[in-house]
Amino acid sequence: MIGHDSADMTGMSGVGRTNPTLKPIRGLNWAVAGTGVLAFAYVLHVALSTRTSGDYAPRGVVTGDNAAPAVRALSHLNISAYLSHQPAIGLTSLILRAPLLAIVRALGGRYPLGYQLGSVVCMVPLIALACWVMASLLRRTELSSARASIIGAVAVALLAASPVNRQALLAGHPEEILTGALTVAAVLMARSGRANWAGLLLGLAIGSKAWGVIAAAPVLLALPGSRRHVALIAGAVVAVSALAPVLADLSAFRHALHYEGVQHLVNPLSFWWPVSSPLHFPGIVTRKMPLGLSRTTASAITMAVVLPGFALLWRAAHRRGFNVEPLALLALLGVLRTVCDSTHLEYYYEAALIPLVVWETCGARRLPVLSACAMAAVAASFGVGSTLAPALLNVLSIGLSCALATHLARRSFFASPVRQAVKAEQRPGLGRILGSRLRAVHPLSS
Repeated sequence: MIGHDSADMTGMSGVGRTNPTLKPIRGLNWAVAGTGVLAFAYVLHVALSTRTSGDYAPRGVVTGDNAAPAVRALSHLNISAYLSHQPAIGLTSLILRAPLLAIVRALGGRYPLGYQLGSVVCMVPLIALACWVMASLLRRTELSSARASIIGAVAVALLAASPVNRQALLAGHPEEILTGALTVAAVLMARSGRANWAGLLLGLAIGSKAWGVIAAAPVLLALPGSRRHVALIAGAVVAVSALAPVLADLSAFRHALHYEGVQHLVNPLSFWWPVSSPLHFPGIVTRKMPLGLSRTTASAITMAVVLPGFALLWRAAHRRGFNVEPLALLALLGVLRTVCDSTHLEYYYEAALIPLVVWETCGARRLPVLSACAMAAVAASFGVGSTLAPALLNVLSIGLSCALATHLARRSFFASPVRQAVKAEQRPGLGRILGSRLRAVHPLSS
């Protein structure tokens, strides 16, 4: 089941289809192209001005978060070196970045230019998504050109100039931006009925970063008649981009993943903060998780609590005849992806903020005010939030996350009771029943 505007989304993306709610695409190409050029120029500026690469350390230790050794190996076409240096990051972004590093090396370029250009190519799908948002809004007949342009411009600005994007680059994780864009694109393709593209993009998202699996439920709910087909395509892509390297050298993958999974520390933004034990490190505000829990076990416990709640919500919505809104559901799952991880870092919010912007503009067709507020809150949490008392920061983090999750849950599961309305319209009244029986007895009376 999908929401009210799913049919409209089909018309937006269908080639050769006509839809009375859409304006002709002629004349919009220049506006969309101009938007794309400006967004790309800004992204290029941000990437080239990034002088540090965080976890991306070409001479660093091989860990789950350090993609540099794997990208370098692939740029030399050295598959065995890649397998022995593989991070907990799929091939999707690594294959995109490797050719840029090879070109930079061939031209005599130095670090961090290879990382910077690799970051740009990871952000190209986000720019394409921003252009699609602008084009789809400009084609809506129920929106004036001025209103559509304003909404589209704000959406493009939030997608391209999000402060979370810059933090992802500084942390060495441009694949987070790529994964966020691919998850949204997969859901959009599913809403338009394009099962092949939906399966391919879903597989690429999971093959970029494991958390891309959050798009599976929205995609499958949007394509009830093609779920097996989508699952087969996505599974094949994931098998090549994520599972094959792991199976080829399982010990190397375990070594890379070990460091990430055994962390025991949390920051004040974590839901685990109130029950964690104080630690004293000079200049660092942190705590240790209770009962010796690690990041892996803590995340698993949180998911075990959250996922049954999702199942109950979906069952309640299904029984009451409500449709599921896939984009809002993806944004909700993005929020929970951040909540379930005991380690709260700023770039984790890409999973929620990118689908939130697209849902507000293309799903709810309104100015993305909520998205702007959410981005500002995230930036403030890691900025001025560091000056607040840890307990206060934790209360604000939990409160705002729960408020956003509650709002998105309502809009995901209980916003469009279409089935009930359709059933009410189709239920025949007494006059219609008597009339149909009269015509059956006296056909000429009709």
